[in-house]
Amino acid sequence: MNLSITDDITFRKLTIFMTFMEKGNIARTAEALDISGVSVHRALHTLEENVRCPLFVHKGRNLIAQPAAWTLLEYSRK
Repeated sequence: MNLSITDDITFRKLTIFMTFMEKGNIARTAEALDISGVSVHRALHTLEENVRCPLFVHKGRNLIAQPAAWTLLEYSRK
């Protein structure tokens, strides 16, 4: 089994992820970074695929951060 993390984890995706974790929703993240909500959603989704671990759970239209997301945030800040 290959447990390596892909090279597709970029600083841009991590910046979007960290901003999302701070702002709490896609619309506020998009506004803060001056990008579209679709770009935020796509970045979060591909980041989740690239770390090969569920970071969020959908609750209605909201994304709820899972423990793995908080761990990734901690490491991203470092």
